[in-house]
Amino acid sequence: MNRTQTRKLLAIALLAVAATAAAAGGVLRVAVPYNVNTLDPHGSNALDLGTVSVARNVFDSLVVRGATGFEPALAASWSNPDPTTWVFTLREGVTFHDGSPFTAEDVRATIAHVVEQAGPAAPLFAPVTVTTRGDLEVVMTTEAPLGTMLVNLTRLWIGPAERIGDEAFRMLPVGTGPFVVTEYVVDDRISLRANEDYWGGRPSLDGIEMLRIPELSSRLTALTTGEIDLTWLIPSDQLPELEANREIVVTSVPSYGSYVLWFNSGREPFTDARVRRAVWHAIDYATIIDALYQGVGVAAQGPVTPAVFGFVPQEPYAYDPDLARQLLTDAGYPDGFVTSIMWANPAYSDLSYAIVSDLARVGITVDPLLKEHAIWLQDLLALEFDMNNMVQSAANGDADILLGRLYLCANKRTGYCSEELDALLLAARAETDQEARLELYAQASAIIWGEALGMFPIDVLATYALRTHVTGFQPDPAQTPSFYSVELGR
Repeated sequence: MNRTQTRKLLAIALLAVAATAAAAGGVLRVAVPYNVNTLDPHGSNALDLGTVSVARNVFDSLVVRGATGFEPALAASWSNPDPTTWVFTLREGVTFHDGSPFTAEDVRATIAHVVEQAGPAAPLFAPVTVTTRGDLEVVMTTEAPLGTMLVNLTRLWIGPAERIGDEAFRMLPVGTGPFVVTEYVVDDRISLRANEDYWGGRPSLDGIEMLRIPELSSRLTALTTGEIDLTWLIPSDQLPELEANREIVVTSVPSYGSYVLWFNSGREPFTDARVRRAVWHAIDYATIIDALYQGVGVAAQGPVTPAVFGFVPQEPYAYDPDLARQLLTDAGYPDGFVTSIMWANPAYSDLSYAIVSDLARVGITVDPLLKEHAIWLQDLLALEFDMNNMVQSAANGDADILLGRLYLCANKRTGYCSEELDALLLAARAETDQEARLELYAQASAIIWGEALGMFPIDVLATYALRTHVTGFQPDPAQTPSFYSVELGR
């Protein structure tokens, strides 16, 4: 190799280094498809997708769910010395955004605050008594074994004990996470900057602008013009145009959410399992998915999605109108019957009307009822419905938050009650051996599916669209992504 060639190779190498340096940092512009009503992750909005989308980037939890199980985060290690005791050794040298040290007292105070706020996360921690041993050890005890302890902790966002009760915490919260909140303008934007002292290492990004663009068309226009870098919750009919754009990458993963159409099993004719099964067999979900959900939904295989712990595949209900008619005849409804279906989200209207159309072919007349959300919720909780169309999601990726919450007799959500199912779901909640928990959910799922307590036709895909210069992004099945691993190229 001569001197000229050597110089050329050196120049190319220096240009590559310069390009890499130039590409580092930058501000990621994200259009969040949810309302963010508060940044407080402990109170009434603790499980709201908008609040959690911010919390994932500002706070840390004690443990996180990894590809093969639970992994350390603020807790460096833990043990379960007996069925009702959990001991967590905390990570040393962690500081909050305000510079104060992270200690065991912050964990204790955060759990106490969540319970005191009586929000949707409070029942997860109400059975837990927390004590501290010095600054770096936390002991959690429960009256009965709690197999969901670790998964519940993945959504416990630790704040500083002295500040979590302040009103200012709702607008400018302080965490230990990779990004720091610098500005929050309600219904407009949340500005974050990189945490230079983050215990896991400084993020590549200099910051994040989380923008609220409510209208879908405006969000997608902003993406195609480069005004934003990333967004999600994209309907099927918009995917072809995005996928054809060479400057945009569309990526999806199985989500924690699925469509469910509950029957009110305490109201005629849905008290009869044959009727419930007949309705399921009468609907051509394969055609509906092909027509309405290409790229954003797939046929479901169980009461929870494959991304959720506790998923066990079930035997599909085939589209078979003749079988549906026979089941109706066997149940005493040879000429069908009149019923109704309700829903609150206008986005579910196409699915609801497709169901109405298919059921008419087997003699079932369905009154479609799109209701205002408050009325819908009131009727849902009062069991004032025949069929109900909604999307359910296991926010923490565990079946207990869905199956263990929605199908217990005491919770009165579907009009169905089974002592056998109750026993399985409560045993799964208590079991600390995760393999044993999975077996219990297999048995519970077989009852929920086989008894057709509802129809579980479509698993939702978590679909994201991002510009090609965004690298390192990890799609999140909960649709509340972290941007810690993201880098921006040219």
